[in-house]
Amino acid sequence: METILTKKLYEETINYYQTIKNSENSKYIVPKSLPVLFFGDLNKYFKSDLKVITVGKNPSGHEFLSDVNRFPSYRKTPYSLELSLSEYFKKNPYSSWFKHYNIYLEEFGYSFYNKPGYNKVIHTDIGSPLSTDPTWRQLEKEKKSLTEELFKDGFEIWKRLISELLPDIIIMCCPLQIEMKKTVFKELKLEKIDTIHTITHKKDSTELRQIPFELTYNQIVVNGFKTKLVFGGISRINPFGIIGNDNIRLLGRKTETFLNRTS
Repeated sequence: METILTKKLYEETINYYQTIKNSENSKYIVPKSLPVLFFGDLNKYFKSDLKVITVGKNPSGHEFLSDVNRFPSYRKTPYSLELSLSEYFKKNPYSSWFKHYNIYLEEFGYSFYNKPGYNKVIHTDIGSPLSTDPTWRQLEKEKKSLTEELFKDGFEIWKRLISELLPDIIIMCCPLQIEMKKTVFKELKLEKIDTIHTITHKKDSTELRQIPFELTYNQIVVNGFKTKLVFGGISRINPFGIIGNDNIRLLGRKTETFLNRTS
């Protein structure tokens, strides 16, 4: 059966997953997991006014550790993988993590979910398509050589994915280790264009327990493809860190104003 993205990309990703699962490092990969190249409805994404994707580090183990089978269609084939990943937000997604991005996205007319009148967003992971146990942060402490290997290969897979998705805007407001962020920015030749908005206080006027959260608008290059990156930090565990939902909505409205001004 035909796929929307190239079968070669799926085959490479599936083979990469199987290689790790058959190695001595298989014990660090979540059992019963699958390679998560993306999440979201590809058909509706390609029909959106602007093609928007979000970025995480790597898939959460919560996707596979519960009793819920979120991927009943997967048969280790390119078509079944694309179908499973495209249907993700229609089934039973790990919404407690994705809600932070979605609160932001909905302020300017985009969503992971099938909401009437909203453009569809695809989620991707820049560090690796593999879900690890323990989590990436803990694994980096226990076996840094493995996280470095996973990131090296995972980043290359992500870049090939971007070459097929060709997004107009990439939104990255997720927790990234300092070294990973440096490597990503250098590899993507990041050039800051402007600051969209900076958050320094919570709604109750108390200062954030971290440095101000700055949302910036940048240009990047992915395998020769130029696009825009909206980057926000610092984040901890969830997208947008601990700035609170009201501030996340504010950043969404500021982004809408900024995009309308620059279009």
